[in-house]
Amino acid sequence: MCDEKKVDQGITDRDKLEYQEAMAMHRADSALRRQGLAFASGIQVLVIAAFSKSVITSPFQSFTLASLACLVCLVSWNQDLRLSKYISTYETRMLEIEQLNNLRLMSLAEQEVDQKWFPLSNKTCFGILYKLTALGWFLTILVQVGLISLPGEFLR
Repeated sequence: MCDEKKVDQGITDRDKLEYQEAMAMHRADSALRRQGLAFASGIQVLVIAAFSKSVITSPFQSFTLASLACLVCLVSWNQDLRLSKYISTYETRMLEIEQLNNLRLMSLAEQEVDQKWFPLSNKTCFGILYKLTALGWFLTILVQVGLISLPGEFLR
């Protein structure tokens, strides 16, 4: 590290590279989360459309589609949790580099977002969305296999 060339504001080449890579990962994380949400939402819409258009002709098809939709929710939720854990590692390192080199971009952004109770973080919002949607499909599965029944007016 002694032989590392200093650049802008005394930042080492290594720190600058790590910071740039962490910022790139942060942007990629945002894109991946949005793509994951779009995929999961798209599947949900297709399944709901199949239910509403009477495309389903048997209880088995209904059960299979509801199971698939529930599985997509759970897989998407898992993907979002993994992305959250990865990005938190990068964010921690970015904040360390900022502290060492008197930078403030991520620190200020984090302060601005964290000082308010709303809007909620993507991790929290997506987690709630995936859990509630999976729960809805799980209840649909239970109805399909006859373990629970809904009032007749609810189904109209």
